[in-house]
Amino acid sequence: MSFTNINRFTCSLALLIGSAFAWTSLGAQAQGPRAAVPAPRVVRRAPVEIPTEVPGEILVRVAAGVDGFALANHYGVQAKKLSYTPDTYVFKGVPGGLQQSIAQLRTEFGVVYAGTNKYFRPLSVPTVTPNDTFYNQQWALRVLKAPQLWGITVAERFVNGPRKNAVVGLIDFAPDPFHPDLFEVLSQDGIDLVTGQPLSQSSVYFSEGHGTNVASTIAVATNNSEGIASLPWEGVTILPVNVGEFTPAAGTTPAQSVFREDTVMDAINFCISQGVDVINMSFGYPITAANPADPLITAAI
Repeated sequence: MSFTNINRFTCSLALLIGSAFAWTSLGAQAQGPRAAVPAPRVVRRAPVEIPTEVPGEILVRVAAGVDGFALANHYGVQAKKLSYTPDTYVFKGVPGGLQQSIAQLRTEFGVVYAGTNKYFRPLSVPTVTPNDTFYNQQWALRVLKAPQLWGITVAERFVNGPRKNAVVGLIDFAPDPFHPDLFEVLSQDGIDLVTGQPLSQSSVYFSEGHGTNVASTIAVATNNSEGIASLPWEGVTILPVNVGEFTPAAGTTPAQSVFREDTVMDAINFCISQGVDVINMSFGYPITAANPADPLITAAI
């Protein structure tokens, strides 16, 4: 999976500056006022561009019995045969643009593969802990070893750049659109399939906390110094689909929050029609011989 902005890891000079300030203050008390010390000058270096391919080299695999050295000689380049990988050569000193030579090599009789010789970079995957205020209270993220997963995410972004934004269809009670950690990641195209209204016109947002809780795990803003953290770290939009309603209270039995199968089935197909990348359904029912899985909902899934 891919490396994000390891730029999030910045070197802090706070301790060094604080120590210098304390030393200067002590000196001022002992020897009287001194001339102002100029602030340290920070020199920002331009990032070093690391090449992704070995210059002038092409990896070539030939069919068994084909002489790779003769082929290299035909192209006027040097060749090295790999010691343990059969029928594979490195062509060195390829002039000009590699892609043109690769395209030409691929047309040669007996050439199975031709491509650039790539550089791999040694990387250690860090353990990442976000600065969100209530992260330490999120037991689910600790159980999932989220800091190790976030290390992979951050490292992948560093190598490959930002990932495509993923859209998650959240079939549940509608999440709170005014939640300070959520409002920026909630799509405005959500729908309330209980009333058939767009969520922007519905009044179901505050009826249940389950949808907000699930949405928070999926996509709240992470590492923003407030609130909580979400598992993907970044790059997720939620399409909220409300299917939640309450059973009528019978006598002294309080109303229960439920999701009707027909509404859920419609919600799945709504999410598909909207082209979401992932559908999340955090609910279910016990499957028994007397109450088997319904083929209609199975087909929808």
